Amino acid sequence: MSAPIDPVLAALVKQNAEWVQEVNCTDPGFFPRSAEGQDPKVLWIGCADSRVPESVITKSMPGAIFTHRNIANQVFANDPNAVSVITYALLELGVEHIIVAGHSHCGGVAVCLDEHLTQDQKAICFESRATATWPPPAPIDEWLTPLRKLAESYPHPPTLQELVEENVRQQVKKVVELPVVQSQLGKPGAKLKGIHGWWYELETGYVHDLNVSVYGARTRPAE
Repeated sequence: MSAPIDPVLAALVKQNAEWVQEVNCTDPGFFPRSAEGQDPKVLWIGCADSRVPESVITKSMPGAIFTHRNIANQVFANDPNAVSVITYALLELGVEHIIVAGHSHCGGVAVCLDEHLTQDQKAICFESRATATWPPPAPIDEWLTPLRKLAESYPHPPTLQELVEENVRQQVKKVVELPVVQSQLGKPGAKLKGIHGWWYELETGYVHDLNVSVYGARTRPAE
């Protein structure tokens, strides 16, 4: 005899069934079409934070957004996971846009500020890093090292939001510099139109464009 399902898991299963019924009512052919293949126009590189589900906040159905998420939306040229996702998105799926998306109150960003904040700034960041520890445990500490160095590079202790936005800008640059992106950006016959930097405001639910988009005419984002 199997053990009773945990209430948390039971709720997810129940909500899934409700969602299936809703989709079948509004779009009866959705699931058979979805099974035939995907044709997303966007690759979303976002934070793993549970409060920033890209499909939900953009009101998108499954199949519209190809996704890669990790702590503090980092992009490393030596990360086979991220580079594999980007390569597949570009060469196999033919996505047209890559969005790097950060968000306010990012715990990964906040923990990198811990050593450099004034007491007032720490008070502001406390809620954002309430579930984080300093220094972060391995391998999170290693993962966040470049972001911590970015915080240390400021001539003054940056605010949490300043570092959130600058982190997005830096990751856009890293995406642009990837060889697979360079091979597609602005090249004849390639579908990639641009790489963009956004951040999501938890307090309001809105996304904001940082205006650092890179198109085929430019090889690097605006400084």
